[in-house]
Amino acid sequence: MPTPTSVSTGRIGQPKTAPHPLALRLRGGEMVSGDAHIPTIQSLAPFLASRKGGLLTLTSTAGVGASATATHVMLRLASVLYGWSPDRTLAVEHRGPGPTRRRVRITFDDHSDLEGVVTCLAGQRVSDFLARAEDFVVLREVAIAEAPGGVADVAVHMNTVNTIRDLGPADERPAARPPAARETVVRRRTSAFTLVSFDDL
Repeated sequence: MPTPTSVSTGRIGQPKTAPHPLALRLRGGEMVSGDAHIPTIQSLAPFLASRKGGLLTLTSTAGVGASATATHVMLRLASVLYGWSPDRTLAVEHRGPGPTRRRVRITFDDHSDLEGVVTCLAGQRVSDFLARAEDFVVLREVAIAEAPGGVADVAVHMNTVNTIRDLGPADERPAARPPAARETVVRRRTSAFTLVSFDDL
């Protein structure tokens, strides 16, 4: 597998790229891993959102239903729930985490769940942040057994999300008796999801 330090200059006028290992969870629970050549000026979430035609090219790929490692695979992003990289040199986004930290549970359209922390800028409503998010939003501090240290920041594909439930401030213990659930449906350009129990709806 190429190392993340090898850089391709590409054609004249195109940004330099470097191969980074990615792990992607697909609908139905299958995991796919492989290398993606990502521009050195880009982080993971914007890179995934920018794929033309909704296709992602991976090299040295494993876990796509073949018994042997494939050298070149193209995946439809519509099948991807979320992705992360074990390579710590690849940022999931260049913007640093904001001061507002809420723990949330995301339920995908295949009924699987993922729990982590969303961060927003000071004064920004969490519900507004999620409603206006790009196709891939960052979920931090997600427990993933295969990740270094068992925790990773992941890029969540918003078009595959059914429900986002607020679990309270990320740095506080959950309330003994959670508040009554309030729900609102958020419609995006290409999808819709439900926000549950957010104080700032």
